[in-house]
Amino acid sequence: MPEKPPDSTRIFRQEALEHSRQGQEGEGDVLRISPDWIPWAYRLVVALTVAGILFLCLGKMHDYAAGPAVVRASGRTDLTSLISATVHTVAVAPGQAVAAGQVLVEFDSAEEQAVWERYNREYEIQLANSLRNPLDSASKKAVASLSAEREYARQRLEVRRLRAPHAGVVGDVRTRPGLHMLPGQLAVTLWREDPDLTVVAVLPGHFRPQLEAGMPARLELSGYPHAFQALSISTISDEIIGPSEARRFLGQEIADAIPVHGPGILVEAVLPHPEFEAAGRSYPYFDGMHAVLEARVESEPIILKLVPGLKVFWGGKDD
Repeated sequence: MPEKPPDSTRIFRQEALEHSRQGQEGEGDVLRISPDWIPWAYRLVVALTVAGILFLCLGKMHDYAAGPAVVRASGRTDLTSLISATVHTVAVAPGQAVAAGQVLVEFDSAEEQAVWERYNREYEIQLANSLRNPLDSASKKAVASLSAEREYARQRLEVRRLRAPHAGVVGDVRTRPGLHMLPGQLAVTLWREDPDLTVVAVLPGHFRPQLEAGMPARLELSGYPHAFQALSISTISDEIIGPSEARRFLGQEIADAIPVHGPGILVEAVLPHPEFEAAGRSYPYFDGMHAVLEARVESEPIILKLVPGLKVFWGGKDD
């Protein structure tokens, strides 16, 4: 039997149509593309969102009044030069214990020494003459005159010596033999034993209404980042002062190193311990150490910091 001629109206082969018909038998089944972990991930996202909202509403952000500070030790005595002279001898070294009246620094005094020796020698001669002849009034007058001259020469000689006004330990020696010093220049610092340590800080002046004695504060010493020391503010001045006055109060020897800008308020805090901890080790405090003092003045929810407009509905700040 002769084959049928192909139907010219069909554009697909018979084999292709049968293959397509067999592939459509599974149509209508559910498309499964969602893995099992998606429901758990959805619950986790919801939980994290709720936790984040609670954290923003309940978490607090603190505001601090921060400013430069200096460690100070009580019982310090600054010995300065009273005259313009050249240093002849430095008789002490830092850390040396000295007794009251001990000579610490001696200035060139050859001329004063010669004058005192001359008056002392003449005084002894006239005193001997007066004792040999008690009735000689001229000798008595000469003894009285030479006694006054000798005492004046002794005082001039004594001015050229710096003595310890009290017993203590030598701190810094700011001079050396051959150095010419002017009146008022620091020569030696003297410390009493077991001095009390305090912190003097300059906080921004606009924080004065929010500061009170007894407020907690924290101290961060320069060179020891994040090693905070807990303190309590002991005294707060009532007057707001300028940068120059603040530097003068902190100390002229470190005034150039204190970054004070704008009006400030002086705050003092007592260091509870003579040592501080940093990186697991203990170190002693030293007078003049620089630091930053921070006092917490207020706190409020984090969400109010991010969206300040909510303060109208929140009901104010939390102290």
